[in-house]
Amino acid sequence: MLQVIISIIGLIIAVFVFALIADKFPSITNCIPLAIFIFVLLWGASICISYIAWWIGIIVAIVALIVYIIKKKKPLQMDNNEPIDNNQEDNNESK
Repeated sequence: MLQVIISIIGLIIAVFVFALIADKFPSITNCIPLAIFIFVLLWGASICISYIAWWIGIIVAIVALIVYIIKKKKPLQMDNNEPIDNNQEDNNESK
């Protein structure tokens, strides 16, 4: 199922990129074999990019989950011995 989704996303990306290329270079559409070759090349490249982006998304999600679990178990501790900045005191008094 994942391959189908990535292939469809790759197809959508390839169509948009091919439309942009055909708009810039209209002579590409005059030679059908060249247009097919460029489209298939773009489709393959966009499938690879989609697959890499999917893996990066999974890795970022796992790292975010690990950080969330660590922060939930051990929250940040504020040290109350630090002096308060004068600007913060003025802001607190005006509220």
